[in-house]
Amino acid sequence: MRLLSRLALVLAFVPVLAMPSRGHAQDAVAPSEAAPEEPPPSPELAEAMERYEGAERLFEQGDYRGALAEFQRIYELLEGHPNQFFVLYNLGRAYEELHRYDLAIDMYRRYLDEGGEGAEDRAEVEASLRALERLLGTVAITIAEGGPDTAEVWLGEWQVGVAPGEVHIPGGQHTIEVRAQGYEVLRREIQVASRQRIELELELARLSDFRGVTPALFVTSTALAVASLGVAIGLGVNAMMLNQDAEECRDTAGCGLDPGARRAEIRDFALAADVMYGVAGLFAVSSVVLIFVTDWGSMPEPELMEAQPTALRVLPAIGPQHVGLVLDARF
Repeated sequence: MRLLSRLALVLAFVPVLAMPSRGHAQDAVAPSEAAPEEPPPSPELAEAMERYEGAERLFEQGDYRGALAEFQRIYELLEGHPNQFFVLYNLGRAYEELHRYDLAIDMYRRYLDEGGEGAEDRAEVEASLRALERLLGTVAITIAEGGPDTAEVWLGEWQVGVAPGEVHIPGGQHTIEVRAQGYEVLRREIQVASRQRIELELELARLSDFRGVTPALFVTSTALAVASLGVAIGLGVNAMMLNQDAEECRDTAGCGLDPGARRAEIRDFALAADVMYGVAGLFAVSSVVLIFVTDWGSMPEPELMEAQPTALRVLPAIGPQHVGLVLDARF
C-alpha cells in the first residue's frame, strides 16, 4: 500500500480555481466579469501542505517515526477541515511499517468510517485490515488479588493497553511490562502466535511506603549539635578561666585557694568539654546522614512555619558551679 499522493492531498485541501476556457478571444470572460480570486489558504492549511512534503520524504527514506510525527502534526493542523480524514490513511501506513498493527488497524478503520464515500481505495484498505488482523495475537491479562485496580501494559516503548483487559500484539516472542503507581514494574517474557489467545494472571509487588524520616529529626539533630558545641565551648572557656585564676593565685601569696582542688576542677571542666565536643560531632554526623534519608516533601509550607512559633528550643546553661542543657518550651 502506498501513501496518499501529495497531489491528492493538495487537490483535497485547496478548492479548484475557476479557469477560463481556451476558446477564441471573443469568448473569453471579460476582466470585469472574471470570477473573484480564491482567498489564500489559512496559515494552518499552508503549514499542513508544507509539512506533508517532508513527511512523504521521511517515509520514502524509511524514517517511519519521523514521518509518523509529521503526519500527526498535519492531522492536528487540519482540525475541522472536511478532508482531515485523508491523513488517517497515512498514519495507518506509518504505524504498519513500525509493526504497530493494532494502531494501524485503528487508523484504517477511522479512515473508512470518517471518509465514507470519499475514502479512496476502500477495497484495498479493507483487504489490508483483514491481513493485519490475522497477524495479531491476543493477550488477556488479569491482576491477582491485592494488586492495583488498573495498570498500564507496555511493549517496548509503546503502551499497548491496560490491565485487567485484552491487548493485541504481533505474533512472536515479546517482553511486556506492567506498570502501576505504587507497585514494582513487572516484566514477563511471552510468546504468542498470530490469532492465538493466551491468558495471564500477574501479581504485582507493592513498593515500600517508606519515603524518608520526618524533617523534624534533622532539625532536632542539628539543634542538638549546635547546642552541644556551645556547651563544649563554654566548658573549655571556663576551664581556661579557672587555669588563669590558678596562675594568678600562685603568684599572689595568701589567696586562699587549694591548688590541688583547683587542678582537679580544671581537669573536670576540660574533660567535660572534650565529651561535649564528641557529642556535638556525633549529632553533626547524624545531621549529615539525615540529609539523605529525610522526606523533605513533608515539610510544612513557609507560611505555616512562620505562623507557628517555636515550641521547643535547646539552650546551653553554663555557670561557675554547673553546666548543662536547658529546654525552653513555649505553648
